[in-house]
Amino acid sequence: MRRRAPKPAHVAVFAAAAAAGLLATLALTILASLVVGHKLVVIGSSTMEPALSDGDLVIERQVAPGDAEVGDIVTFSEPVTGRSLTRRVEAVAETSGRVGFVTKGDSSPTFERFSLPADGQIGIPTRKVPLAGDLSGLTGLFVLLAFVLLGVVAVALSRRRHRAGP
Repeated sequence: MRRRAPKPAHVAVFAAAAAAGLLATLALTILASLVVGHKLVVIGSSTMEPALSDGDLVIERQVAPGDAEVGDIVTFSEPVTGRSLTRRVEAVAETSGRVGFVTKGDSSPTFERFSLPADGQIGIPTRKVPLAGDLSGLTGLFVLLAFVLLGVVAVALSRRRHRAGP
């Protein structure tokens, strides 16, 4: 018995369902992480490649600076500019109520030296969603609209096929 090729309407419905499932899984993962107090961080540079790439979405748990160990990836507010940086810990030492760090991006030759209050907070990544950070803002809106349009077309094709009969 010869198998027939799938009809375009079936392929479109399957693609729309798969896309919806992927988006729902991503949304539930992010929501569950936020409920338990994690933060979302979009990686904005390539200094942590290959571990983290520009555009990755990272879900982080907040910890005291003294909990960080050499080799950990951490996100902290740069003391001078207040900008969030994600780097790997090269050295850490706690003295007189402050925790001193030496950090470095995996693909960067530059070291950062700073200290934070011991009762402060830093982020430690627990999950990474590759390229999902690129879906924030206008790009994400266009991708969402494309998926919605794909779903509408799939449903329309499926209904048309059911009306026409086998």
